[in-house]
Amino acid sequence: RFFCDKAESSEKKMYRRDLIIKKTGLYKAPYTLPTPGAKAEPTPLEKEIKRTIGVQGPISVGDYMRECLNHPQFGYYMQRNVFGKDGDFITSPDVSQLFGESLGLWCVTTWRAMGSPKAFRLVELGPGRGKLMHDALRITKHFKDFTCALQAVHLVENSTTMREFQRERLGVTIQTGDTKQMDTTDWGGTTADDTEVHWHWMTQDLPQDVPIILLANEFLDALPIQQFQFCETRGWLEKMVDVDVSDSPNHFRFVLARSGAVKGFIPDELQPTPPHDHPNSKEYECSPASRGVVQEICKRIRKQGGAALLIDYGQDKANTDSLQAMKDHKLFIDPLDLAGKADLTAFVDFDALKTSALEMNDIAEGSHEIVVHPLINQQSLLRECNIAGRLQQLIDACETDEDALILLKGAERIMADDFIPDSDSDEEENAGEDKDKKVIVGAGMGNHFKCLCITDKKTAVPAGFIQS
Repeated sequence: RFFCDKAESSEKKMYRRDLIIKKTGLYKAPYTLPTPGAKAEPTPLEKEIKRTIGVQGPISVGDYMRECLNHPQFGYYMQRNVFGKDGDFITSPDVSQLFGESLGLWCVTTWRAMGSPKAFRLVELGPGRGKLMHDALRITKHFKDFTCALQAVHLVENSTTMREFQRERLGVTIQTGDTKQMDTTDWGGTTADDTEVHWHWMTQDLPQDVPIILLANEFLDALPIQQFQFCETRGWLEKMVDVDVSDSPNHFRFVLARSGAVKGFIPDELQPTPPHDHPNSKEYECSPASRGVVQEICKRIRKQGGAALLIDYGQDKANTDSLQAMKDHKLFIDPLDLAGKADLTAFVDFDALKTSALEMNDIAEGSHEIVVHPLINQQSLLRECNIAGRLQQLIDACETDEDALILLKGAERIMADDFIPDSDSDEEENAGEDKDKKVIVGAGMGNHFKCLCITDKKTAVPAGFIQS
C-alpha cells in the first residue's frame, strides 16, 4: 500500500493505491532452523544465493556456477589471484614458459597458413594472469613480418582483479580509458615495444574488421553447465540447487525440478525415453554457454576469416556429471561447499562444440566457410610446435643445473601422459582418486587436455592438425 500525488491543473491530489501480490503460485521453500552448530558460517556469496533461492526457489546448476565464479562482488574470479602455487590451481602457462612460447610459434605458423594477411588481431579468452600471452609475445616479436601485421592484442576478461594482473604482466601503459576505471568499455594501452593491448568484457565486443587468431586455454571449462536426470515416471528433469535445511554441514543440496526439462536441451536420441544402453540413459549434461561462445567465435571467422585454438580438458562426447570444485590445489571437495571461495569447472563436450561451429555455416553471414579440424591432445600440438627444440635452447642457456632441471620438469608436466606430482603441492595425495571422472590439476596434461582448432576454409591446415 502506498500513496502517490497526481497533478491536475493547478492543484495536487493524493491518491491511495493498494498493491496486492497473489502468492499462491510462488514457490514455497520449506524452511526449518537447522540444529545449532551443524553448519559452518556461510560465505558472503552463500548468504546471497540463499536469499535468491528464498525468493524464486531452487536455481539451476548453471546459475549457481555463474554466481560462484562471476558474482560482481563475491565471485571466485573477482576477488584475488587464484592461479599458480599461491592460488588454488595451476594451468599449463604456470607450469612452463614453453607452453605459451609454443602457442606463440603456432600463431606465427597459422598466420602464414592464412596467407600472411597484412592486418590481423590476436585474441585471448580468459587470459588468467596474462602469462600465456606474455610468453607467446616473447617468441612472436622475433618474426618481424608477423609483428608488423599485428594490429593489436585483445583480451576478453570480466574480472577487474585479473585485468590488473594482466596489465602488470604485459607491462601495458594505459592510454584509453581511466587507469583506475577498468569498467569502461574502452580500456587499453601499449606495451614497452608499442604493441597495442585492449580489454573487452565479452567476445561480442571484439572488433569486426580484419582476420583474427584466437586462443583460449582452460576457458570453456569454467563456463556454466546445465544438468539433467531421467525419471521413469516424469521424464527428463533438470537438476537444481536448493537450500539444505537438514542437519548436514552443507548449506545447499541438489534437487530435481518439478516440471520437465526445457525443450531443446535434451538431444533427440534421448527423447522421450533414452535407450537403456546409451551412456546418457540416466544423466545428461550440456553447456549452452560454451556453445554460444564457440558460435560467436565462428561468426567472426565466417565474416573476417582467421583461426581459433581452444585447449581444455574434456572428451569428444556428452558428459553426465562432471561438475567439480578445487581449492588449495585439492580437487575433491563438494561443489556446493564454500561458494565463491572455490573454483568450479566441468568437462568440455568437444563433440557438441564441433557441431555448433559447423552450424554457423548455415546461420552466420559471411563469405568464409567454417572448417573444424580433428581433435588432438596437447602433447601432439606442443610436439609439432617444436617444444623439444625450444627446451634445448633454454637448457643450453641455463647458468645452473637447478635452472635446467626446473625447465625439464615443467616440460615433462605439460607433455606427460600420466600423473606427475608437483613436489611443492598436495597433488600427489589425490592422484589415485577416481581418475576417470575427475582431472587432477597438472595430471597428465599432455594427454588429458584436448585441442580444438577452427579455421576458415582458405586457411591451410595449422601445425599439429595435419593428419598423416
